Amino acid sequence: MPFKIIITTLIAILLTACGTPSPTEIVTKETKPPVVIETYNSAPDISGKYSLSQGVYSYGSISKEIIASTLVIEKLDSDDFGFYYSAKVTKLSPDNYFGIFHYKDGKFYNRVLETNTTTSLEDNIELIKDDEKIKLTVHTTTGKRIIIWKQKVKSNLVDTQELEDALKEAKSNYIQIYKERFEGFTKI
Repeated sequence: MPFKIIITTLIAILLTACGTPSPTEIVTKETKPPVVIETYNSAPDISGKYSLSQGVYSYGSISKEIIASTLVIEKLDSDDFGFYYSAKVTKLSPDNYFGIFHYKDGKFYNRVLETNTTTSLEDNIELIKDDEKIKLTVHTTTGKRIIIWKQKVKSNLVDTQELEDALKEAKSNYIQIYKERFEGFTKI
């Protein structure tokens, strides 16, 4: 009988000791600072000149390969990047695009001009910067455009005169419509 009492007492002491924290554990748990996970509030620097790695236009069930494209991005402020680019699909004239990418809450948005001084953010793009490449997906009302560019440092940035002309037009439009007015835009 005394043997059963001793074993029961030991088990009770063991269980009680395991379940109750020691005074040093309580102090340690209460005084430890919380773990902070750092997020990036400022935009990664995406400025630079880029040439086509690969790309495609998709409209419904039709997909067309982009055979040439050049992208130029310049930093306007800590969260805004002006851009212009041209893109060519086989047997078609190059198209040109321009505007501002705005960084907010960990992602890029398309900053669209509404009036002479007001802009809005559209969530119709996905912009990913990876090492020396940029991937841009643009969702349009009729489909989407996906282009991957690699950073280029050579002075000869474009493949053909036709593409160079489209890029010059995109640059001119970008400067007139966005860059020259940027300082007057209402802050987002």
